[in-house]
Amino acid sequence: MPNVETYNICNVEEDFNELALSNAQGISLPDEILLEVLSYVRDTAGSQQTLWSCCLISRQWYSCAVPFLYEHPNLYGKNFEPFAATICPSVNLHIRKSPLAEYVRGLDMGRLVHQGSKSLTARILGRVKGGLEEFVAPQASFGINCFAALSKCSKLRLVDLSLIVETIPLDSLLRCLTHLLNLCILYFPRLSDSEIELELAQWSWPPNLRELWITNGGVPDSFLHNVSGLPSTLDTLAIQRCAKVTSQSLRRLPEKLSSQLRVLRISELPRLSWTSLDGVLARCPNLKQLSVPINNITQAFFDDPSDLEYLEITISNGAGGEHEVVPVDVCFAISDNLLPNLRGVCYPGTILSQSEEFRKEFDTLDCLLRERLGADEPTECTFKENRMTMNLTQMVEENLIGAWQWYPQYEARHELRHH
Repeated sequence: MPNVETYNICNVEEDFNELALSNAQGISLPDEILLEVLSYVRDTAGSQQTLWSCCLISRQWYSCAVPFLYEHPNLYGKNFEPFAATICPSVNLHIRKSPLAEYVRGLDMGRLVHQGSKSLTARILGRVKGGLEEFVAPQASFGINCFAALSKCSKLRLVDLSLIVETIPLDSLLRCLTHLLNLCILYFPRLSDSEIELELAQWSWPPNLRELWITNGGVPDSFLHNVSGLPSTLDTLAIQRCAKVTSQSLRRLPEKLSSQLRVLRISELPRLSWTSLDGVLARCPNLKQLSVPINNITQAFFDDPSDLEYLEITISNGAGGEHEVVPVDVCFAISDNLLPNLRGVCYPGTILSQSEEFRKEFDTLDCLLRERLGADEPTECTFKENRMTMNLTQMVEENLIGAWQWYPQYEARHELRHH
């Protein structure tokens, strides 16, 4: 969103009254056409300013554009206060409420640091609960007093609590989440070791949860070791940037979900050894997509047959020296029919740049995958960065075939409106 001095999402109605009403003859088109045009505008860069401008054209444009303007508000430090004042014009909902609150579908407060308060976050959630589908909690202004309002947002499909600075009581969190029957994707918050003393089996999880993301040092090792009662719908698990997680607990959780896991992402776990993930294909036989760091696997990783379709091999920050797994190891696994369904592979580009031999092996891997699956040859040189930089999410979404370079800056990040 541009600077608030340029335009203001929150004062759009006032600006409309000043500018649009002065033009008695506005542009008249059927609402269906305007809505179709605006649906494309919504997905373009700088869409919020464009939608704000559309609201100023005429009454018809205003009524069509304002729901798109508030659907996924782009919130940051300077514009949060006027946005909050628009959604919550009074502390008491029964005295005055905003009709714009019902348009909000995605509420991303992840860019807010010290703006607002926990009580204000709870009030905003209470106002937008009728249509809210996706929520990213702020770093400092979310706490236990927000759970009551969050539990009433019954249409929520994605909840991201990973940015919250303070630790969250596990029992209160799970009691809140069990009310969210439509919740599919959950980014877990930080937990303290003392919170894991309770018996996790007594708590219910969201019944339709499909993806569980444990990131940013969110949980202690004891949580992964003792967790139970996860729903049968869960098929995606990500454990990333957790400094306390050990090899033993990491093996326990995938084993509990072995028959149902289809997607597994593991990265940046400094307490793992260089052989910690060698048996992951045997423990999770139904995996279709896997992301593992190269510094936690050896050639033994490919000893177990698997129906894997996409493999992303990453490299942890600060990891250096020689690595045992090279592109030719993937070629051998394919030739030995250990990975009969493999379609795409991502391999760290930083390692490929170290050796001409690695590059040749990488080219061989790319050709092997394409020949086996009957794919077209790449139209450019395989080592041109603008073609080869890729990650697991992009490979799957674009249904790609072949070998691709992976770089840390291309790591996938959830965008709210993509879910």
